[in-house]
Amino acid sequence: MRSSAILFLAAALPSFALTVSQSATGLQANGDRCSITRAAAAFQQTDAQVFFRFLAGGVRAGDTLTVEWISPKGETASAAAYDSLPAAPSLCFLTQLPLAGFDAAAQPGRWSVRVVSGGRILAERAFTIAGGSGASLFQIRSVTRTGSAIVLEGSGLAAAERGHLAVFTQSGGWQYIAEIFPSAVEPNRLTLTYSGEWKTGEYLIVLRAAGGGVSGPARFQISSSAGYRLPVLAGEKWMFSQGPHGSTHFGNTSQAYDIAPLAGRCIVAMRAGVAHAFDRGERQCFGCRSYGNYVTIDHGDGEFSHYGHLKTGTLQVRTGQRVEPGQPLAVVGNSGYTLGPGGGYHLHVQVTRAFPIHSQSVPFRFEEIRGRSGVSFVSANGTAGAGCGQASPGFSLSGARLDGSVAVAEWWNGELTVNRGTRQLNLRLAWEGTGRDMDLHLVSPSGKHYGWYGATDGYSGQQSAPEEFHIANPEPGRWRVSVQGTKGTGEAMPFRVESGTS
Repeated sequence: MRSSAILFLAAALPSFALTVSQSATGLQANGDRCSITRAAAAFQQTDAQVFFRFLAGGVRAGDTLTVEWISPKGETASAAAYDSLPAAPSLCFLTQLPLAGFDAAAQPGRWSVRVVSGGRILAERAFTIAGGSGASLFQIRSVTRTGSAIVLEGSGLAAAERGHLAVFTQSGGWQYIAEIFPSAVEPNRLTLTYSGEWKTGEYLIVLRAAGGGVSGPARFQISSSAGYRLPVLAGEKWMFSQGPHGSTHFGNTSQAYDIAPLAGRCIVAMRAGVAHAFDRGERQCFGCRSYGNYVTIDHGDGEFSHYGHLKTGTLQVRTGQRVEPGQPLAVVGNSGYTLGPGGGYHLHVQVTRAFPIHSQSVPFRFEEIRGRSGVSFVSANGTAGAGCGQASPGFSLSGARLDGSVAVAEWWNGELTVNRGTRQLNLRLAWEGTGRDMDLHLVSPSGKHYGWYGATDGYSGQQSAPEEFHIANPEPGRWRVSVQGTKGTGEAMPFRVESGTS
């Protein structure tokens, strides 16, 4: 998700001056409920993060605010800006400061976190980070792993008697693995050995001296060995708007990236695999924690890549279709929970070892930008200029029949008005020719999706030809009617949609 807080939106009421209330810090939080579940004002260097939650009241459309984390030196150690807020009487924000193994853990003392808008401090909370008892003994600058050897570089490392190894778990905490001992000791270099099994994930090591002093935590990770390409077309300029452990990337999304377009809107596959398409007809939804419309690719080796916040009606692939690296998937949008500059348009991408998009993310690297820094980039993935085929601009299905055509993976979108008091909505999608197939989808005025991966009320089924819907007591208003080409030889395939109500 975007580098913004988990947000809950009440119905818009007349606006007032922006205020902040009910601010709190804590060790544990519930993102879905925007709540602190374990309040705290004192933290250890080995804690995963500091959570900060607050309510913003009287929000006017376009208001902005910034959360600033102030170090013991009085410097802004980290900041998260929230732009283009929607008008609402109350918005709830939940954000974090990563701790164990990050810069903040190496700066013990009195910290504060504050909310700033228009140059005014609207709220401020103080908290402390405790220093390790061996801080004067150990200074760890880097950690690398090769096979069973863990190599630390820094100063004072010869004083280490042993190390303690932990792994980051799906629950958001550190799980102790083993006590490990030095196999080679130098003044500025220490090698420890762990003979257990290594898995893709994040790890933490703490050193202990013979006298009992302990170091601050040092973090390292084992990334997927698979080669992932940037998920945008060759030659297009995009930027990273949030990376792993960003302000809202914690828990299951800790290893996710948010990528915003600077030029272009088409997103493509990072690796080859089998696609699963989830166009749920979603639009932007400030009040729900949702990835909106998305595509999941099963890479066949136990890893899955996920592409969230896609624009409805633009998906270029269907479930079960084989895709190759650089193959267009959809147009990036702002469906689901999005917030920020440019109307919130961005791609949420992550890799997991389970099929559901909400599964625990694992570390992975983009092949094209290894060893490079900076937030903006130009991709070399796919074929320059290939683009995403756009859905049709839409037509009003006011008569009894409307003709159109789609190729495989293309979408046609139309509209249909259902009057209040209609007892039944009847729709029929028909086409001719062998070796061809199409799917019919409907989205009601309130956003309910009807189709083979949505509600199936009165649906004839995905394998039927023609495909039909007979929906009793349909919701009055404007319905979206979509047709996707799912099987063919590449040519445009004519179809007809027939409608009727009673």
